[in-house]
Amino acid sequence: KNLALQRESAPVAIVLKPRKPPHVTFGNGTNLETDPLIRLKMEEAGFDFYIWSHDRYIRFMTAYFDIDAPINLTATPEGLVPVLDKLSIANGRVENADLIKEDPQALGATLQSLLAGQVGSLLGGGIGPIDLNGSLSSLGLQLVIPPSVEGQGSPGLRTVTKDNERFLGIFAGLQVAGTNMASLDTSATVEGVDVDEKGLRAETITPDNAPVVTINVGAQTAQGTEPTFEVEHQVRIDGGVWKPWQRSSAAGGSTLRVSDETLRIEGRHSILVRSRPVNDAYALDMEPAELEVLIDTQTPEIKLLPVNENGLASLDVWDLVSRENTLARWRFDDGKFSPWRRVEDIGQIEVPDDAEEVELEAMDETGKVGRAQQEIIRGAPRGESSGCGCAVPGDQPPSQMPWGFALAAVAGIFGLGRRFRRASRTAKHAAIAAGVLGTGAFSGCSCDDETKPPKDNYKCEEPNCVPLQPGLIGSYTSATVADDGTLWVAGYLEGDFDNVDSSGQPIQYGDLVVGRYDGSQINWEIVDGVPTDPPADTVAFDRDGFRGGQTAPGDDVGLWTSIGIVDGSPVVAYYDRTNKALKYAWKSGKSWETTTIDDGPNTDVGRYASLVVDGGQATIAYLSIEPSGGGPITSKIKIARGNGADFSKVDAVINAATPCSSGFCEGSVCVADTGLCTSETSGCDCASGDKCVSVDGTPTCVAVLAGKAMGYPMAGGLYIALAPIPSGGLGLAYYDRTAGTVVVAAQQGNAWTPVVVDGGLQPDGSYSDVGIGLSLFIDSNGWHLTYVDGYNETLRYARVVGGVVQEVGVIDDGLSFGGVQHADGLHVVGDDSFVSVTPSGEVHVTYQDATAGKLRYAVGSPSSSGHDWKVYEAETTSFGGFFSSQVTVDGALQLVSWWRRSKERTEGNVSVVRAP
Repeated sequence: KNLALQRESAPVAIVLKPRKPPHVTFGNGTNLETDPLIRLKMEEAGFDFYIWSHDRYIRFMTAYFDIDAPINLTATPEGLVPVLDKLSIANGRVENADLIKEDPQALGATLQSLLAGQVGSLLGGGIGPIDLNGSLSSLGLQLVIPPSVEGQGSPGLRTVTKDNERFLGIFAGLQVAGTNMASLDTSATVEGVDVDEKGLRAETITPDNAPVVTINVGAQTAQGTEPTFEVEHQVRIDGGVWKPWQRSSAAGGSTLRVSDETLRIEGRHSILVRSRPVNDAYALDMEPAELEVLIDTQTPEIKLLPVNENGLASLDVWDLVSRENTLARWRFDDGKFSPWRRVEDIGQIEVPDDAEEVELEAMDETGKVGRAQQEIIRGAPRGESSGCGCAVPGDQPPSQMPWGFALAAVAGIFGLGRRFRRASRTAKHAAIAAGVLGTGAFSGCSCDDETKPPKDNYKCEEPNCVPLQPGLIGSYTSATVADDGTLWVAGYLEGDFDNVDSSGQPIQYGDLVVGRYDGSQINWEIVDGVPTDPPADTVAFDRDGFRGGQTAPGDDVGLWTSIGIVDGSPVVAYYDRTNKALKYAWKSGKSWETTTIDDGPNTDVGRYASLVVDGGQATIAYLSIEPSGGGPITSKIKIARGNGADFSKVDAVINAATPCSSGFCEGSVCVADTGLCTSETSGCDCASGDKCVSVDGTPTCVAVLAGKAMGYPMAGGLYIALAPIPSGGLGLAYYDRTAGTVVVAAQQGNAWTPVVVDGGLQPDGSYSDVGIGLSLFIDSNGWHLTYVDGYNETLRYARVVGGVVQEVGVIDDGLSFGGVQHADGLHVVGDDSFVSVTPSGEVHVTYQDATAGKLRYAVGSPSSSGHDWKVYEAETTSFGGFFSSQVTVDGALQLVSWWRRSKERTEGNVSVVRAP
């Protein structure tokens, strides 16, 4: 959980990497456990677990298991369909787990239960019906396989042996198609859901405490009457493999008790139920009844964000399962509660000028209510501002750590949870973990001599009062070198998740930081993000220490930093995550000033900022996503030019056909299949999560995109790179995610002319998707680009001259390093690539191996065929290689990147190392 940005919900990806070939044996299907038709065994099946962390997927552990899948086949009108009851996973062990705090040995045993459901779903989605009648349909015939008999299997599905080889034999008769009994019509309702919370927690899972769903199921004939024959029912959970048939009496329906490992994951679960007459496989109900079951033990969380200058504030409401369907209400001071309203329908709320406190409630679909009461925080104006406190060197941390803060349970990771664990508190205040970072020094913020606070008798003494620690500092890194040789670094101060504030919550910051490298460490200053309201708890936390003792987060700022030098002083463009705005900071004397360059209602502005100082002015290229009331939305690359608080803005590239995303459809919904903002209509009774819209004039239930978007934005300008052209002007490169292409653009007059370099529709009719981690360098030999091929997981290099692609090649195929194949298979390589070119034409590239957590450094020497590449491993601390860049300091090439670790402490910082 600590691996996700600000401990929020994050997608988890699981990659199957078998170490040994699967082994398949055939039986007769007499008993699903002891004599299945097919037994699939996989020894040492490897599963790489990746989590979305700081805008890329990183591997946080690898689990190995022995898998035993006993599978029968059942005949249906669609063909032979797999049937699986229980999947056996054993002998679990966990490796590559330095990023998590749990004991790998204990975690391996726990994951066996959780993975059983996930592997079952993979099998269900990966093995479709085996069609035996396709070639006979034109003749009006069909094969009829005898039905299975309990304890005997089906006479038509038997193991045969020839030359000591075992095969699955299929024996069937022929009949005229369409002569079977008419299919049944299934009805089903959920009678109850029995959830033992211990069965949802990693440390307390046992084989017999998975949730149980009780279902009342019935069936009727095509004439609408109760059947006079025996009926059996079959269940499928979350797209997994169908479970074995269960019989009911001839009349009155049946009660089924269904349990599955998949139900251990909190969320919405889909259960399909279908029926057929016993011994008549071809009278199967082909339109199963669908049920939705909520497994939800967590209480919603709610808080009021800081009030803006217009007296408006947004609610931050989170519930793992109900999400946008969560209800919320509030009241100020001792007033009356507002009516309950769906979170999706709430914009900003008006906060009375004289209000001091707010009481908030959030209720999920199961009726659980989360409550919060807080003082109202009134944020600073979002125009020009300047920050000043006291520059204080980081104190030595205390010698004891009474309270640690462990990573959330694995069950929470699988469920993408955000619920904070509460720390056990046996004293009044939180203490700070021992240990100090070796690569950074810290100060609260900066000021000149005239603004230092007067001395008084204030003392902060352990254990009741402690200094704050930075925890994760310096991500979203950018670096530049001033004319005097000073290396400046900008980044993001995320939080200290191992420790808690006075209310027991993990400490979250969300600040912009800038630091000067002194040859051994970055001396950081906090530039933006520290609030003045509420006042810091200086009884518990040192007011003269890091962040002035302020544990409260302000606006979440400092992502996608891009730093430059104007008139000898550093300037930074960065993303304001709270207000979805582009901000700019500049150092003025000993203090910093900040301004908002671009924002807008319901827009998302400022991601992927790229700053170049051109003619003494800061020039910034950045992504802007704008809403729509109907149809597609608009994404743009915008260019801002100026200094200080005075910037002009123009649109450089516009994509007015961008597929919609959640939150960008004003007064309408984003339809998943079409990518269009569409108005809701009436006349439908839709399942949860679906909306009623008009499709060709007919009210139709459709799936919509709702809730917070995860992963890469679907837009036309990601990973923007701006670079100076030696002959004058600027060049632009970007990743168009809507088309899967890398695009370059040069300015001609007031227009930017785009040229597709790679990706998209290929000559053979296939598509490729390239462009993640894009970097650009321009010299007299052309435009040099590095980027990821997302389909093949390789890092590529391209050179463009005069708008014509001259070379495209692979730097790193992800399969090997130094000519040796990776023992653990394909690695995810290429994130945060950074390219530079020497006067001799040698190409230097840094990038991350997100599987191994290493900083890679590649050198491409010019050759007759393009470039010959040699890849090195640069020195990194712990899990590193994030946000790489290259700078020249005192004539030596230095590699800058960010690292993190979690085993003993959750911390991260920037490293500066010489190129190998």
